[in-house]
Amino acid sequence: MPVRSRPAFEPTGSPTFAHEVVMRRTRLSVCFRKARFAIGDDALAAAARADFPLRVYRCDRCWQFHLTSRTKGKRKPPPWAAKDAHA
Repeated sequence: MPVRSRPAFEPTGSPTFAHEVVMRRTRLSVCFRKARFAIGDDALAAAARADFPLRVYRCDRCWQFHLTSRTKGKRKPPPWAAKDAHA
């Protein structure tokens, strides 16, 4: 049976298969404009200080952490999963 090669991501359209997750790459110009955090905990602390919800992600261009306000389709962590909930 021939093996079909696929790109690591598909920039537009729907996934080839229903179980595949399509990850979009960060544009290089967007990466350059955003603040970079070498440590994920520093990015989380900055997100916690913001007045609006921010999400931390690892950039596939610079491999550091950035913040984004995009939360569409992202699940919120349950309240009991917060770091300071049991302190």
